[in-house]
Amino acid sequence: MTKVTKDAKQKLWKEKLKELDKIVDNEGTPIDENIKETVAAFNLNGFPTIKSCGGHTWNDHLSFPFVLGRAFGMPENRFTSDKKIRERIALAHHTIPEEIEINPSAADEYDQLIEKLGLHETREYQEWDGRNEVLRRSLELLLKEFYQNRKVARDAKLYSAQPMLGFLITAGRRETKDKIKEHKIKTKEIAEFQKTIIAAQGEMNAFTEFLKDKFFNSGK
Repeated sequence: MTKVTKDAKQKLWKEKLKELDKIVDNEGTPIDENIKETVAAFNLNGFPTIKSCGGHTWNDHLSFPFVLGRAFGMPENRFTSDKKIRERIALAHHTIPEEIEINPSAADEYDQLIEKLGLHETREYQEWDGRNEVLRRSLELLLKEFYQNRKVARDAKLYSAQPMLGFLITAGRRETKDKIKEHKIKTKEIAEFQKTIIAAQGEMNAFTEFLKDKFFNSGK
């Protein structure tokens, strides 16, 4: 197999960033500028992404950075004869059929209906989900290597979560995120939460550099 030169990789890197400049979500919002290189590094290391957030420290909007992805080629049907079910639920929850599993309320309704109807996952979906498992395990190995000699506060440390499908790399303990989600943060606590999120953003940036090094300096 022909080895890709560093100049060729630099070209691929620049092309990927230009490609990401054109991507917007369902509401027309572009990728956060502070997570764009992270997404590029994931993609060029073989990890397709579908959603991301650079994290936010506004007083009325606190959130940790994350990257969500999944294998290419998601089958149209997860369960036998569920296409119309997915379309109807997606419409009701203002999402698209391919993203039901990452919309909590849509996913709950979908799971309850599938269980009630007794539908079974298709072989194509199971094979596809197996590829997602490979991606998750590969990322977990990369995180293990990244943190081999690195000490960081628990809430700032990146980890591989278990989404409904695909992979999710994020930071922040569940109890911390629940406190943010449920608006239970006291005014005097905001500065500390902001400090923690900034530390998590630093970890995501460092992991990005780690992935960039893997891309630019690997033998492939």
